[in-house]
Amino acid sequence: MTGLSTGQHKITVYANDSSGNMGVSETVFFTIPQPFPIITVVAVSVAIVVAVVAGGLLVYFKKHKR
Repeated sequence: MTGLSTGQHKITVYANDSSGNMGVSETVFFTIPQPFPIITVVAVSVAIVVAVVAGGLLVYFKKHKR
């Protein structure tokens, strides 16, 4: 199954054969979790690295400005 929305779902399978016999499965409950926000995590990580490097360079050049 594809294209299911985030959240709780259930599925029950019904089948019948050529003789007209009907079969029913047990109902299965399952949850589709929200996707991990990888883009947000990467963006925040890059911003932190840039800020630390910029701060380090600022301190370095301030101390060595003679």
